[in-house]
Amino acid sequence: MKIWKVRIHFIAKEMFQYSLITYLLLLLAETLKQGLVSFFFNLNILLVVVLFSGIIMVLTQNEKLDEALKTQEHHKLKTSDVEYIIILAAGGALLVWFKTKDLGVLAIIISILTVIIIILLSLLVLIDKE
Repeated sequence: MKIWKVRIHFIAKEMFQYSLITYLLLLLAETLKQGLVSFFFNLNILLVVVLFSGIIMVLTQNEKLDEALKTQEHHKLKTSDVEYIIILAAGGALLVWFKTKDLGVLAIIISILTVIIIILLSLLVLIDKE
């Protein structure tokens, strides 16, 4: 395997992760207060960076590279993981409720469904395959 392909994949992976997190945080700030971010910065520019780095990351990925870079061990589900999932699910539900509160009771139902979906998907990802 060529070393430049590994380097490009690593750089694109890091750039994708950091730019995606930055984009989501800025989008959340813009959602909570209109004009907070868009007055200073165009979020579409960061979205192009996210898409470009994601495409490069996918195009330079292969099995040998995944095996060489695989260092993460599977671990058992801990109570701290469950607590973290519940906190994130509650935050997601509050955000969904905040955006849909004009719907009345339906907003509460949608928020409860959001909590259930976030918890179930998170547990599905974290549970060890034995």
